[in-house]
Amino acid sequence: MQREEAIMFRLKFKKYLDAVEFLRRVAEAAERLNHHPDVELRYVNLALRLTTHDAGTRSRRRTCGWPRRYKK
Repeated sequence: MQREEAIMFRLKFKKYLDAVEFLRRVAEAAERLNHHPDVELRYVNLALRLTTHDAGTRSRRRTCGWPRRYKK
């Protein structure tokens, strides 16, 4: 069994529609970057899980660049 590394982001919003709007922006950028996160939205709680399969499932903040691309 291979261990997979990932970067996790957990965000909490004031309103459900704020979370949905943020997720929409993430989805648009993911399409541009061709780098799609695993997503879990539960009311105002959003979790994003990022892996970089190009690097043998290793995820590094500097290689994927996602933390700098999204703002709440």
